[in-house]
Amino acid sequence: MNESVYIFSYGSNLLHQRIKERVASVQVVRNHQLKGYQLAFNKQSIDGSTKANIVATNNLQDYVWGVIHKINSADKPILDEFEALGKGYDHLTFELEIGGSMQIVYAYMATDSQYLADGQPCDWYYNYVIAGAIENVFTKRYIKKLKEFESIPDTDMIRKRDNEAVIERSKEPQ
Repeated sequence: MNESVYIFSYGSNLLHQRIKERVASVQVVRNHQLKGYQLAFNKQSIDGSTKANIVATNNLQDYVWGVIHKINSADKPILDEFEALGKGYDHLTFELEIGGSMQIVYAYMATDSQYLADGQPCDWYYNYVIAGAIENVFTKRYIKKLKEFESIPDTDMIRKRDNEAVIERSKEPQ
């Protein structure tokens, strides 16, 4: 029997097709509003682009919508590699009641100043976030807030094409 690990996804992994292609064991548990945090595009990726991050504000009026995913514990190192754990992202952990018991939930969060700089995500990455928010039926207010961010065209046409193909596959009937 595989043990499960719970992940709070708030960036590109909001789109089920994206995370499913990374970790086949993924299951959606539910949406979750993480209070005391704001979404920012300030994590500098090893590919040179800017990715989503959650930033602690300690103000319970601030929040980030995300999805709680369940994966097999054996798949956690695979997701860690995709998320560059230890190379920009660290773990934020918190507890949630899931299935009648308290569970530890992991989120990837960049806090090391070496990896932080305000920026704009590439268009395809930004589209993952927007499409994932719509797919998971986040509030209209939150989706509107997401759409206030701006993106930039990716000059790496192969990366852009490959990532846009994932978004297109997400539209196919399952």
